Amino acid sequence: SSRRRHTRLRTVTGVQTCALPILTAPRMAQGPLNLRGEHSRTRLLASLTLALVYYATAELSRRFAVTPQNVTPIWPPDGFAMAGAILGGLWLWPGVFLGSFLANIGAFAQTGSVLLNLLSILKVGVIALGTTLGTVLGAWSFRYSSGSRYPFQTVRATYLFLLFATLAGPIVNATFGVTALAIADHVPWSDFATVWLTWWISNVAGILMLTPSLLTWGSIARRSRGSQPPFRNPFLNNNGWELALVIVIALIITVLSFWFSAPLRYIL
Repeated sequence: SSRRRHTRLRTVTGVQTCALPILTAPRMAQGPLNLRGEHSRTRLLASLTLALVYYATAELSRRFAVTPQNVTPIWPPDGFAMAGAILGGLWLWPGVFLGSFLANIGAFAQTGSVLLNLLSILKVGVIALGTTLGTVLGAWSFRYSSGSRYPFQTVRATYLFLLFATLAGPIVNATFGVTALAIADHVPWSDFATVWLTWWISNVAGILMLTPSLLTWGSIARRSRGSQPPFRNPFLNNNGWELALVIVIALIITVLSFWFSAPLRYIL
């Protein structure tokens, strides 16, 4: 409703003549609701993007699985997930969970009766839960202990990144994942330790391979844009195109080396 205020009119000699009410227009609603809606859409889009990247890299990585249990020696999706959680924030956890669920449903699902299907979904859900908890725990522990998003600015932050994000977080991933597979008789309990170690090493290797470069790029992108988040429209400047070019070159080298058996030393 409009607000009413009074103003007094005075003559030239300063004598008060009358008081007239003046109606003021109601204040228009500002944009917090729209901003919150846009913020929610941005978060949803970021989570879906992380999930798709996780799933795509998982499918590519599983082609190199060398164990009968489909446990790969290197798991790059965790590198993307950890970088996203450290740079973007822990609110990206739905993207990690969805990406892990989609990446493992095809590898570990078992079809048959309704009960078997439900048990397969539960098994994959536990694996995705472990991936999400490990990623969130590693990213939160690093950011809380270091007070930074970028671990390579100080030696102390680098050690904390290696301890929490690289070594501690994958412990949760491997424990949840291998336990779920063992309970579902996908992995013999006698092989639990071996599969657990392979799972843990693959996560550690994936984080070491991708997360440092993504964090470094994120730091450069953030400095070049002031206070804006590092992953907002990343391909609008030269840094984004450089990153895209590096990824394309790496993919070309990977395809030539592993699919066409071209000697890697000649390609490099």
